[in-house]
Amino acid sequence: MRTQKVANNIKIFCLSLIFSITTVQCQSQELSSDDKKIITLMVDKLSSPLPPPPSSFESNDTIISKKIVDSLLKIKMTIAIHPIMENSLNPAGLEKIPIEFRQLIKSNLSHKNINSIEGIYSLKKHSLILADTLELKKSYDFENFDMLYWFTRIWYNREKDRAVFGLGLSRSRLNGYSTIFCLEKKGDIWVVEESVLTSIW
Repeated sequence: MRTQKVANNIKIFCLSLIFSITTVQCQSQELSSDDKKIITLMVDKLSSPLPPPPSSFESNDTIISKKIVDSLLKIKMTIAIHPIMENSLNPAGLEKIPIEFRQLIKSNLSHKNINSIEGIYSLKKHSLILADTLELKKSYDFENFDMLYWFTRIWYNREKDRAVFGLGLSRSRLNGYSTIFCLEKKGDIWVVEESVLTSIW
């Protein structure tokens, strides 16, 4: 009788564990409203065309005039977002972010797939598209868009007012960088609190 009871308890525990794991994995594939807000924030914060080169090769003036800056800010770009949000961060920067954000990272959660850009938009009116992963392998240059964004999954605290994630940004396969960002939610607005550059290529 006791053996039967123990066996039943083990069976219930195993079924509960399987259900919990399955539920987490299923939920982890859907972008939350906060995921979309953060992606939107970063696209608008970091997307800008490169400034023109100096008018003279002999010029040492590196200051860009306000007129040029204003004109650059008016340019609308095509931004591609990589559809796979990996579940790990570059270890080179982990020790540099505050402990309260580092503790949010859970490597047991699966990656996410961005299947649609619905709900992700640019307040600056940039055009957003999903990157074609097959096309990315064919060329070092980006022919159909100006910049490529690659997000890791975004980890949150229980209150959903802190978030940490990695972001890679490229203008070509040989021109980009990656950063870990730590954000806090103030009211309904996400604000960048810390950022750690992890690589440049």
